[in-house]
Amino acid sequence: MEVRNHTQLRDANMGLIFRTLHEEGPLSRTSLVERTGLAPSTVSVITAELQARKFIRERGRDAETRIGRPQVLLEVNPTGGYFLSADLGSDGLAVAVIDLSLEPVLSKVYRTDSTLQGEELYRQLIRALNDLQDTCTFQKWPVLGIGVASPGLITPTGRVLQADNLGWIDFDLKARLESDISEMVVVENDSNAAASGEFRHGSYRDVSVQNMMYVSVDTGIGCGLILDGELFSGTHGLAGEFGHIVVMPDGPRCACGGRGCLEAVAAGPALLRDYWNISGSGSVREVADLTRQANRGDENAIGVLVEGARRIGTAIGNQINVLNVDTVVLGGSVVLGCDAFFFDEVERAARRVTLPRFGETVTFRRSSLGTNAGLVGSASLCLLQLFRVSA
Repeated sequence: MEVRNHTQLRDANMGLIFRTLHEEGPLSRTSLVERTGLAPSTVSVITAELQARKFIRERGRDAETRIGRPQVLLEVNPTGGYFLSADLGSDGLAVAVIDLSLEPVLSKVYRTDSTLQGEELYRQLIRALNDLQDTCTFQKWPVLGIGVASPGLITPTGRVLQADNLGWIDFDLKARLESDISEMVVVENDSNAAASGEFRHGSYRDVSVQNMMYVSVDTGIGCGLILDGELFSGTHGLAGEFGHIVVMPDGPRCACGGRGCLEAVAAGPALLRDYWNISGSGSVREVADLTRQANRGDENAIGVLVEGARRIGTAIGNQINVLNVDTVVLGGSVVLGCDAFFFDEVERAARRVTLPRFGETVTFRRSSLGTNAGLVGSASLCLLQLFRVSA
């Protein structure tokens, strides 16, 4: 894969200007000076460089200029570069080409089953990314890097310590991809990636939101935290294992080896198990079937999902009391597959245990990016890596 030389892009001032345009543009050079605190000469030199590289472009003039000739506005050029994204989710392997404005321009899902694991799964990932690269080459779309969202415990260096459902244990995914495909690779936990996507590019993005909790309810229960406007990874890069909060100490055995984890009593497989026990029917085999049944009025399905929502909401409310976040975003196949009742029950349960002053200020939102959250998020993390503000 031919990837541009990124050395010059790691200049802190260049990163600051690009990110400011990405988050607040279009802006004039004067506005960039005001927002970044950089000297006018520095802004002029760097914007000229970014234009020459086709990362930004002119977009008319500022009609609100009060004195003199209206100033030229600058914005991110969506076609100035592209990222290849992959999301290893419960439904299979999703891949996409994401442009520089973080909009998907091409996507594909490869349906997989639980038998596709380990090296075989890695080879499928390589094939899917190479297919995307071939398309980009044909379209003359310059590829800037690769972002991968994976379930499991992921270190800051992109090593998958443990992803049981993928068959990856101590698997150096980032190093393998850098060796096989590209010099620019970012590997992140799927919930962290989705949180980044929702925060930086979701339709709910708001400059007033600085502390956000993203919770995904799927085959597992994941969490990504944005604190003070940045993805929070913890001391060893493993923060956010929300699904392994113990809510029933003597409850069912969890895949992690413990008992009574939230994931063991409220994630997709647990909800299916409870439905089978109550209904005595094995015809509902997938989470999508369960949510469909609930949406059609199946009282057993509704009851199981409401109970799961209450457990999840209670756990979220306790975390709000600890973190004092201003926004909670809910995503994942269970949330997205259910009618509003599941989301509403999670919110009600959370607010019941949240301290009044915290509850008054927190906002609950449904994922705006839906199934694209991990894909857009992994591309957004590539973009942050590419245009790094700090040295």
